[in-house]
Amino acid sequence: TLVATVPASDDYTVTANSGGTAVGTYDVVLTLKDATKKWSDGTTASKPVSWEIEKVAPVWVVCKIEPSTWEEGNPPETISLIAETRSGAEVTCAKTVEQLKALPAGPYKIAFTAAETANYKSGSKSVTVTVTPSSTRSGSSAPPSTRTFSR
Repeated sequence: TLVATVPASDDYTVTANSGGTAVGTYDVVLTLKDATKKWSDGTTASKPVSWEIEKVAPVWVVCKIEPSTWEEGNPPETISLIAETRSGAEVTCAKTVEQLKALPAGPYKIAFTAAETANYKSGSKSVTVTVTPSSTRSGSSAPPSTRTFSR
């Protein structure tokens, strides 16, 4: 549970500071120690002071494509899209396994996108895959520059 950090004071005590773990607004309640003193607004009653937990960017536990390199025209039988966030949000990849297998030679940045959840914003992370030129390819040409795919 997150709680507010309130500096100590000779003027007040913290009488409530329950906090929370979810996105939302929470109150800290301050009470004057001396009943003869007043707050700056002239009142003497306890004062709630609000603070907030905001949504944060996704925290990636793992994000990769395995294998990350293969030869053009000879993709591996199995390509694994592996991605998980700490929030457990649904994660999608900008390319399907079939689309990855069909890529021509070159380096590619492939985006994974995590959906928004109650406590986390949506967000993306890219991984690089490299399709090497086929060893049976005639002629020689340099692979194209890195291409980026995202949804």
